[in-house]
Amino acid sequence: MKNLKDELLQRLEKVKGEHAQLTQRLTRLVELEQALELLIKEEDLQTQATQLALLGVKAINGRKVIGRTELSRFIVRALADGKARSLNELVDMAKNESISFNNKAPKRVLHFALVGLKRNNYAKTVNKGIWQLTEKAIIKPAISEDKEEIATTMAGH
Repeated sequence: MKNLKDELLQRLEKVKGEHAQLTQRLTRLVELEQALELLIKEEDLQTQATQLALLGVKAINGRKVIGRTELSRFIVRALADGKARSLNELVDMAKNESISFNNKAPKRVLHFALVGLKRNNYAKTVNKGIWQLTEKAIIKPAISEDKEEIATTMAGH
């Protein structure tokens, strides 16, 4: 028959072993928790960046700027007077403003920028090859507080 002390020591060793395993498991869980929290923060930042890209940028005055690219903003300025214009007219206007087409076909580049604006309901085709801004894109200039930067913005946003 074993004495009581030996049994208690044996039981204590088992408890210490189990404690060490649980401590190790707890450490792994804390690390996993931190990693998951970091991934969630990263995903939130990615989602915010994507949403900002889809929504356009904000001018200093807080209004939404229509178009994320120089070319899209040019198109909005070119059609801001409410007149419908042909793709050829827009190409000529862009060349007069020295808009860069990066050695690509200007008509093609402008066409796809117009299609992007159309998909976001900022532009529409009036007739084949004739473009105009939609009601959603009724604009007015917004001047930044330092009066040096002028951005075309949506009214009321």
